[in-house]
Order: sequence, then structure tokens, then C-alpha cells
Amino acid sequence: MSKISIIRGDSRDITVNYVDSTGTALDLTGGEVFFTVNSSTSPTDDTGAAISKSITSFTSPTSGVATVSLSDTDTDITPGTYYYDVQVKDASGNITSLKQDQFIVTADITRRTS
Repeated sequence: MSKISIIRGDSRDITVNYVDSTGTALDLTGGEVFFTVNSSTSPTDDTGAAISKSITSFTSPTSGVATVSLSDTDTDITPGTYYYDVQVKDASGNITSLKQDQFIVTADITRRTS
């Protein structure tokens, strides 16, 4: 994963692949994936996060693949540059950060949805 760009109010599925240093898939069974978007690179907590998602259901947990589904309401935030990270808490409670980078929200031209 790298920089994510999205137009305000758009829906998007983001696929996250968890692998160890040898490229072997990490088992997500019994785990939880956290996806957080914030305006700061060093927030004190997640209470001010622009987007905060927790995923506990995986189509194929042993493949190490998680899907973060962002709805139109999730991304209906002020256009600008934010920062995101993705972490997994495994079944034993260990936390591993996968990636962090910029999350760019661009203003949309069309604001009506019906």
C-alpha cells in the first residue's frame, strides 16, 4: 500500500495483504484490523480520527487478506491531506503495523446523489 487518493464522498474497498518478512501470509483468524485516517501524523488517540474502521470478518483469514470498505459517508470529509495507517491485532493480542502514508481527499464537483 502507498498513498491513497480518493474523491470526497466516494465509496472504496481497500485490500490489505498481511505477510511476514519472507512473504508468507499472516493468519488473521481471531484477529482484528484497524484502519485509521487522521489529520495529524502523531495524534494522542483515535478520538479525533477523520475515519476509523475495525475489521473482524475476513473472507479468507488464512490468506492474510483484509478488505477495508469505506462508504460515501466515511469519505465525506473536508478535502485535504490526511495520514493513514493499518494495524492488525492477532489472536494473541500482538499489534503489527503494516503501512502508513498519505490519504488525499480531493473535492468532488457533483454534490448531488439523486
